[in-house]
Amino acid sequence: MPDLHLKKVLIMCVSGKWIYNKYIRKSLFVDCGHCPACLQQKANKRTQRIKNNLRDDEVCIFLTCTYAPECVPYIKRMDLVSRNFPIPIYRQVKRYQVKTKNGLRQYQSAGFKPEQIGEIELIDPEFLQDIQSQDLPLLHNAIVPDTLGIIFYKDIQNFIKRLRQNLIRVYNYQGKFSFFIASEYGENYHRPHFHILLFIPRGYIGIFRSAAVKSWEFANGHERRLRFEIARNAASYVSSYVNCFASLPKVFTSRVFRPKCSYSKGFGMSLSAFSPSEIQKKVVRGNVTYSVLRSNTAGEVSDILVPRYVIHRYFPKFKGYFRFTDSQISDFVSRPYKLRAYTKYLDCSPVEIESIITRLRNARERYISLTDVSPIEYTIRYVSTWRSYQSTQLGLFYQSQELMSPVEILQCYDNIADLYFGKVRNYTLEDCCALLDCSDMPTDPNTFGQRVVRTSHYTDLFYKKQKTRKVNDFVNEQDSSRPCLSC
Repeated sequence: MPDLHLKKVLIMCVSGKWIYNKYIRKSLFVDCGHCPACLQQKANKRTQRIKNNLRDDEVCIFLTCTYAPECVPYIKRMDLVSRNFPIPIYRQVKRYQVKTKNGLRQYQSAGFKPEQIGEIELIDPEFLQDIQSQDLPLLHNAIVPDTLGIIFYKDIQNFIKRLRQNLIRVYNYQGKFSFFIASEYGENYHRPHFHILLFIPRGYIGIFRSAAVKSWEFANGHERRLRFEIARNAASYVSSYVNCFASLPKVFTSRVFRPKCSYSKGFGMSLSAFSPSEIQKKVVRGNVTYSVLRSNTAGEVSDILVPRYVIHRYFPKFKGYFRFTDSQISDFVSRPYKLRAYTKYLDCSPVEIESIITRLRNARERYISLTDVSPIEYTIRYVSTWRSYQSTQLGLFYQSQELMSPVEILQCYDNIADLYFGKVRNYTLEDCCALLDCSDMPTDPNTFGQRVVRTSHYTDLFYKKQKTRKVNDFVNEQDSSRPCLSC
């Protein structure tokens, strides 16, 4: 009889499923990732990361980038229905005609003409099966009829590039700024647009306002002056946009079209508790947590686990990490090129292996430049940090069980039924099972009490926050009486 560790439930979802992870060679029970409860948990993580990014000497600016009707990127409905891949992405551009008068050439506007700006290579075949049977949300008030407006991420990427260039060339601004971007389709007309949080130094609001107007070239003059606001509760505000695709038409929920989030490098690393020296102190203490002020209490401070992305920033894990021993991991961290010999073992392509090697090298060089430690010391810290992080996570999990009943404790393990039926061994919980009548215990983890309760909580929170956009969350709104044309 195998003596296996039970798998603990860390994420609650009543639509979970069993999968087999071929890299760690174990069966895992995972959340679905698509239900309202899962979406709300993802939004909570993004919210906390946004809060972790704001420094005391910065101000957060909320910016909405909308399209003028002639500038909306679109695809033709017939191209999507007929599945002629690649599907071209178009935008209307101004057309001019040249006339000669008194020997001088004059350019006069002659309307618009379509111009291809990109293409969609392929869409999930399973998703395409329902395309013809559903009503596609055609673009409202479109210059070209029978088209669908879509999110074109190259527009917002170019906006950030132009913003940096204009700040340097026009305003001689040499400082840095960070950003968080959430794309969205309007609730009424499904027009694509972008919401951006800019984290900038105090005293530079006017410069960034002017530079943003110059950098976003897809709106008319009146719209350019709108939707630039000082955010007071930016994290929760953007979170209400993040989950909006749950109520979108099905065509906009596919991986190609659905809204996404992106952010600048090192986003969410601004807290002093996330510096390499502070992380090392926490590892030495054996408690990788930091203190946060709980919003639902009167000044109460709680210790929570340091976000995983912080540890990954300094000590990135790689594909197949759990299949190697500590000595092998140390060898790979100190000499990443040795991973090339395990390309087939890890079921990786040569491109993936080179990407892993580059990421390990860059993380090591970044950490050494920040701390002046030796490469050998970095390797030691790499292994010890992850061991301390996992033990802290386990300790917090067991602390949460102190307020639970014995049955609730058992149901914190997704494969507790295997223990009851003798398929696995766990000496810590076998005595607990013997003292309790577990004959009526459900075998499906989706029906466990704690899982159902937490799923219900997150689902209610999801619908409460969905599309909640309170004007009093922001100050200095320039034109709150005029609705956003994107919606």
